[in-house]
Amino acid sequence: MVLFSPGRSRTGVCLAMLALLASCQEASVVATSQKAISCDEEGPPAQLTFRKDIRSKLFIDRIPLGMCNPSGVLSLILDGPGRYAQYMAFCKLTDESYKERPETGTDNPLEARVQANVHVSWTCQQGQSRPVSGSLSAENTIGGAELGPIFGAPDPTALRDNIAQSGEFAYVTSGRPNLLLEPAFAYFRPRLRPHIWHRVKGTITCSTDSSGQLTSQLDVKFDAVTKFPSHRLYLYNVDQNGGNPTFERMVSWIPQDKFSNLWHLPAVGTP
Repeated sequence: MVLFSPGRSRTGVCLAMLALLASCQEASVVATSQKAISCDEEGPPAQLTFRKDIRSKLFIDRIPLGMCNPSGVLSLILDGPGRYAQYMAFCKLTDESYKERPETGTDNPLEARVQANVHVSWTCQQGQSRPVSGSLSAENTIGGAELGPIFGAPDPTALRDNIAQSGEFAYVTSGRPNLLLEPAFAYFRPRLRPHIWHRVKGTITCSTDSSGQLTSQLDVKFDAVTKFPSHRLYLYNVDQNGGNPTFERMVSWIPQDKFSNLWHLPAVGTP
């Protein structure tokens, strides 16, 4: 039989209670995009909700002279050297006017022709590899400044939300130059399709770590893009207390191809 003196017993109990309280305060139950911690007496929660912001931009990076080749738009023989020189000047004017290379998904500065902001949330449940529920929403698509007070014309972001069914989702963002600027393109060759765009696809998986805590992984990527301009994709962490989202990382960057691709744009895809 083990004997405790009253003074030492009370002291030991108090110290143990203080240590337990401190550990629970440090590990408050907060769902993040990667992992949640619980100090609940009943063990890890059965469900957790995760949130992320996805942002993507279409932007005009520097255009080297070699990327101004008018192949497929003009013929030096048929159109003549004068029209050829005008096309090269138009390409270099575009290059000098933008010089965009956005490092983050902020809209100030925008540094882009088109920007999409998409919010995704999902709930994972113990024993399930896919979310049991989720939602996808988009803010108004942002168009960049083109010339003085003239801005581009972005289209509403199109969404496909299958998070609750398969853990998958997609969106398409697109836009075109202001109609006042389209004659500058048509001067060299009329364009059948003036819209630049990209499609982003995402997949969400749920799992449980060695301590029984729910975790989740979000994978996003460009699934289809126009060859001009450039495309970048970013992830942002969402503040569970309602604060501003914070930049996490750039997920993908697809550099632009030749300037002449603007006269051979494919039809805008569907999500």
